[in-house]
Amino acid sequence: MTLLLTLLACGKSKDVDKYEGIFSPEELDWDAEHEYATYAVVVPSKASFALYESAEYIAEKLSENTGAYAECFYAHEDISKGNDVCRILIGDVGFEDMSKYLKGFRSEDIGYKYHNKTVYIGGITEESLLRAIAKFTDDIVVYADRGFFMNEDTEFFLGGEYEVGQIKLDGFSLGEYTLVYPKGKDELRTVANDFRNKIFSSSGYLLSVCSDSELRSESHVILLGDCDVFKDYRVQSEPNIVKIVGFDAGLMVVSDIHIPIRMALDALAAELYDKGATGYAGLIVDDPIEIAFETTDVSVLSFCPTSYDISHSTMTSIAEKIMESYPDVIRLERVSADSVQSLIYNFADKYELISLSNNTYHMIRKDRYEYEKSTARGIDILKYKHIAGGAEFDILETGETTNATTEALNSIISKESVSFVFSDISLSGVVGVESASVLFDQVNIGGMDMLYFAGDTIFPCDYDIIDSLGFTCGYAEVKIFSLK
Repeated sequence: MTLLLTLLACGKSKDVDKYEGIFSPEELDWDAEHEYATYAVVVPSKASFALYESAEYIAEKLSENTGAYAECFYAHEDISKGNDVCRILIGDVGFEDMSKYLKGFRSEDIGYKYHNKTVYIGGITEESLLRAIAKFTDDIVVYADRGFFMNEDTEFFLGGEYEVGQIKLDGFSLGEYTLVYPKGKDELRTVANDFRNKIFSSSGYLLSVCSDSELRSESHVILLGDCDVFKDYRVQSEPNIVKIVGFDAGLMVVSDIHIPIRMALDALAAELYDKGATGYAGLIVDDPIEIAFETTDVSVLSFCPTSYDISHSTMTSIAEKIMESYPDVIRLERVSADSVQSLIYNFADKYELISLSNNTYHMIRKDRYEYEKSTARGIDILKYKHIAGGAEFDILETGETTNATTEALNSIISKESVSFVFSDISLSGVVGVESASVLFDQVNIGGMDMLYFAGDTIFPCDYDIIDSLGFTCGYAEVKIFSLK
C-alpha cells in the first residue's frame, strides 16, 4: 500500500486525471485518461524502408493500444507540436537533444529513455537502431494497454561487445568528442571524416564532424588546423612539426598543412586503440605532443607517342622535355621496344629502364630511388622508395580497364597505399582508396593522365594534346610527407 501511494504521488501531474508518463495505468481504482492526444514518431530524413516501416509499426500499435492519434514523420517534415504531443525520436534525426542522447553510443549499443515529453530510441547504425526499436516495442509499446507507463526514471541501455574496452581522451568518453575543421577547408573535412571512420571501424565510437561555424553548443572538441572557435587558445604552427595540444575543451591539432594533420590523427588513433585494447583508463594530453615530419619532392613525366615506332624528330623532342626537368620517373606508354632502347641510350647514366606489360616502360632516377616490381591480376605494381629514406610511393599500371582490373584495384589498394594509377580509360567504382590527394600535396599537375584518389572519389587528369611534336605528355610534381 505504501508503494502504491508513492507511485500515485509521483505519477500525477497538475491535472488530477493525468499522469506524467507516456501511457496511463489502467489498474483497479485508477481511472485516468491518456496524457497525450498525439504521438509523433520521427525518423531520420534518409531513413531506409526497413527503419520507416518499424517506426510506422510503433505508431500503429500506439494508436491501437492507447486510442491516441499517432503519425510517423521524417525529420525534415512539419512535425506535430503542442503540450499534448509526445515525440518519439528514432536515431540521429538531427535534433540537438537527440544528438546529446547519442553522445558516447558505440556501434553495437542500444537504448531508450523518456524525458520531457520525448522518447529517445538510440542506436548509431541501422542494425543497432532496428534492435533498439524492437526492444522498445517489446518492452513498452505492446503493453501500452496493460497498465505500463514511462516516466522520467524510465531508461534502458545495453552496451555491445567490442575488441577494445572503453576509450577515454582526457577523462571523457571518446564518443563525446566532435571533430571541428575550419569552414571552407574541404581537405580537412575529408581528414576529419576519414579519422571518424577509422575510429568507428576499430572501436565502435562515432564522433561528430562539423565546421567551426556549425559548432552549436559546448562540447569536447578536436580542432583541426586554424579554426575560428576558441581563438584564445590558438597555438602557432611550426615548419615540419605538427602538434597535438590539450586545452580546456579538448585537443587541437596544429599545422598549416592538412597532410601532417592526417598523420597526427593516425598516430592518435593508434595510441587510443592501444589504450583501449590494454585496459588503460585512457590518454591524457597534459603536455604538447610534437610529431616531426619531412617532405620529398617527386616528379613524374609521362609520354604517349602517336606511333609505336618513334621518329627521330619525336625522339629529339622527348629528350628535350626530359632534360628540361630530369624527373624522378619517366613513363612511356604504347611504344616499341626498339624505340625505348634508343631513348634510354641517351640517358643510361641517369636512368634505369623498367619493362612493363602493354608496351609500357618506366625510367627511374638511379641516384634517388630503388624499386620493387610485381604483378597482380594483370596490374603492374611499382613500389618506389627514396634511397636516402623517407619518401615511398606506388605506381600502378592497369592498361585497358575492365571489370576484373577494377575489382583487382579494390583489393590491391588499401587505406595505407600511396599510389599513382595509370589507365587507358577513366576509372569508376574503385572504393576504399586514399592516396595521392591525401598523402601528396598537389603542387603542379599538367595535363597528366594520372588518376589520383580522394576517399572513394576518383578525379582523372587527361593528357595535354601536343600533336605537332608527335606525342602527348603530362607532368606532375608532388610533395610526399613522411614521419621522421
